[in-house]
Amino acid sequence: MALGGPQQRLVLALLVAAAPNPCSLDALQEAIWGEDQPTTARRTIQVYVSNLRKALGDADLIASGLGGYALDRDRSLLDADLAASDHDAARRLLDGDPGDARRRSESAIRRWRGRAFEGFRDTDELLPEIRRLDELELQAREVWFEARFGDGEASELLPDLERFCTEHPLRESAQALLMRVLHRVGRNSEALAVYRRVERQLSEELGIEPSAELRTVEEMVLTVDPPAEPTAVADRPAASYLDAFVGRETELDEVQGLLDEHRVVTLLGPGGAGKTRLASEAVAAVSTPSTFVRLEGLSADDDLVAHLAASVTNEPMVGVPVEEAL
Repeated sequence: MALGGPQQRLVLALLVAAAPNPCSLDALQEAIWGEDQPTTARRTIQVYVSNLRKALGDADLIASGLGGYALDRDRSLLDADLAASDHDAARRLLDGDPGDARRRSESAIRRWRGRAFEGFRDTDELLPEIRRLDELELQAREVWFEARFGDGEASELLPDLERFCTEHPLRESAQALLMRVLHRVGRNSEALAVYRRVERQLSEELGIEPSAELRTVEEMVLTVDPPAEPTAVADRPAASYLDAFVGRETELDEVQGLLDEHRVVTLLGPGGAGKTRLASEAVAAVSTPSTFVRLEGLSADDDLVAHLAASVTNEPMVGVPVEEAL
């Protein structure tokens, strides 16, 4: 849908964020031009609104009155409203029907086709709505993970959940779920490493202790035996990403080539560079059985060889000679 240039699209963004409340002409002018408003500002906004009504195909979607304009939220079927409805339904279904909760969560997540208000995220008037929608998306993904876990996934869930927890290290509910999933598949040492990492980051960055939820999960990991036959890490499928993997074909081919030639391949890079996604895609694409092992939870005192061996075999390897571990 052609919505015009940046200023015209900003008018629509401001109306969406304010809906169903009206947005005054003064507020629109201030958001677009600040203090340097042209003498034609009011007339220009009127033209923008006229163009938007034509582009949207329904002149009644944007109503005039009270010195400004308002978007009719009931008529607009905003993705944000539909996502919120699906998310609320998924939360209600979590305990009784995790399968349906998963489907509703996926429906909510797919409403995002990029970040909310992309191109206008530094506009002060939009910041409250941007924060609300960003938080809604994160909550929808957390419910999706919970639903998948409740629906019987464990090792299959780990690539998605680990990536999310790396990107959002201080979201304690997600970290607690990651610990529960690791415990479910018999990787207790990694679950405890997650707790230590989160505890350290909370203390250093926020000056607080882990939540009661995290402490309860830590106690469970320490005292409750995992299932007798944990799911083998090497058998887990690729992550169930909801977006396509594009634009990194060269790096993917390179990693696949290295996996064909070497037993161990290590990916290095700054946080958020996409290492987790690249590794998951590479492991899924190679013909020989491969295992993706995360290392960011390790400290300088951790036994790297034991961690690698335990991740592959799901058996504790602390103190085992290097030759036996590998």
